[in-house]
Amino acid sequence: MAAKLAGAHPTMERRRTRCTPTGSRSGTQTGHAWSRSLGPYAPRISSGRVAAGCLTLIATACGGGAPLLYSAHPLPAGGVTAGAGVSQRFALGEADSAASQAAAVTAEEVTAAESRAVARGVVAQLLVAPGLAPYLGARVGAGRDTELGFTASGRSVRVDARRAFARGKTALSLGVGFGNRIGLDTSEVTSSGAIPRVNDTNVSGVSLELPILVGYRSSANVVSLWTGLRPGLETLWGSVLFSPADAEPLETDIVARRAFIDGVVGAMVGVRPIWVGIELDMGYGWGSGRWDVPIVGSGEDAVLSSRGSGSIEGFTVTPAAVLVGRFN
Repeated sequence: MAAKLAGAHPTMERRRTRCTPTGSRSGTQTGHAWSRSLGPYAPRISSGRVAAGCLTLIATACGGGAPLLYSAHPLPAGGVTAGAGVSQRFALGEADSAASQAAAVTAEEVTAAESRAVARGVVAQLLVAPGLAPYLGARVGAGRDTELGFTASGRSVRVDARRAFARGKTALSLGVGFGNRIGLDTSEVTSSGAIPRVNDTNVSGVSLELPILVGYRSSANVVSLWTGLRPGLETLWGSVLFSPADAEPLETDIVARRAFIDGVVGAMVGVRPIWVGIELDMGYGWGSGRWDVPIVGSGEDAVLSSRGSGSIEGFTVTPAAVLVGRFN
């Protein structure tokens, strides 16, 4: 595919986005705001601003951990829980090496021979999605030991349903989840992840997973423990913006797929209506990708394109923590 110009700017903006929202006040100003909040004339923070801040945090987060953070026992019919937390995904093995190599290459001028390594590193970054991400989740008991859930983590959302088989303090949970990675339409060439000069926020995706959990719950529901497996499939597609040094920004198309299986172990402790939960996901993924590689001739204005493909494998480790409240 012939490479296309991305945007009207001849050079990329030399600034990077971080995995946390920018534009907040400085620490000193924030400290003064907290001090004023103790006084009788402190301004009120509107719920609209809080909601907007939460949406900004979700949209700009770089990670894709999307932990389960629920126990094997189901909620009773009409029971509702909601939680907020954070996860951090780490990539290990071949996927991490490919992304690190691409980051090292794009820090300097990219040659024609190196452009393939950049494309492969972008695919690796998309498939494992390392980084920090907020977590928001809600669950409702649907009766007959069934449960429905919704999760938002980073730029991904997931809906799921499950059937539990509880016997006293132990339970088995069989579920199915459908996920969607939300692509953001942008023509701005800023770094969206660990690879400089690469923006992959236009990429969208869908996923399917089948979580299987076994667990224990104390008689007073003070302590819950669970462990299990999360096998699944994911497909990603979209355009990636890349800005080589001293060249105009380019747009290239990428398609990537992966199969994965994660091991899950978690615990939740608390007294109604508040519980604190932690979870650790450790998994391995097998992925592949196809891409149109933008090749920039050194010292030339001509831009060519070349089709490439390859496989990516690697481990992921995702710790997470959540604060959960029950509202009935």
